Amino acid sequence: MHPIMTTLHQDHINLSQLLTILEQQSQRLTSEQTSPDLFLMADIVDYIHNYPDLIHHPKEDIIYAALAKKTDEAQMVLDTLLDQHQTMPATTTALQNMLRNVANGEQVIAKDSLQHQLTEFIKAQRSHMDSEETQLFPLINRTFTSEDWAVLESQVSSSKDPLFGDKILDHYQRLYQSIDQQADSRLAS
Repeated sequence: MHPIMTTLHQDHINLSQLLTILEQQSQRLTSEQTSPDLFLMADIVDYIHNYPDLIHHPKEDIIYAALAKKTDEAQMVLDTLLDQHQTMPATTTALQNMLRNVANGEQVIAKDSLQHQLTEFIKAQRSHMDSEETQLFPLINRTFTSEDWAVLESQVSSSKDPLFGDKILDHYQRLYQSIDQQADSRLAS
């Protein structure tokens, strides 16, 4: 697998981990024992906006455009995913704003309504990644030659992940600590 694809695949693994935390926090909305951490949820959605929506998806768009020029196999899936890349940022931003407003006491929303919106968001994110991982990534890996990758390397940015990269942005320190705690609790189990 080419290093670009390895990075995109790792981004999906990282995002999946965050979606699991978001899902766990969402389930707390209807729990009598624990309260959700709305600020943590807002931080997760903020990261999804700032890295997957603005960095990761544009990389995929470049690769998908190159794929479309080489083969028409999976064209419907490709078109759907490209359309989702266009609509996902607005959905993410709306959820991000709502979570921030609720966390700051500026907006009131029924817990079941918020949980439903989070569930739909998580489901859409996971479905999107699953389509890429199962349908497009294998096709890309089979189709592209070393010459294709050489061209793509000059077109795809090598932006660093602000949460899972070498240097964690200050803004994401609290989120990183939550991920670390979750990993520690899984190891202790």
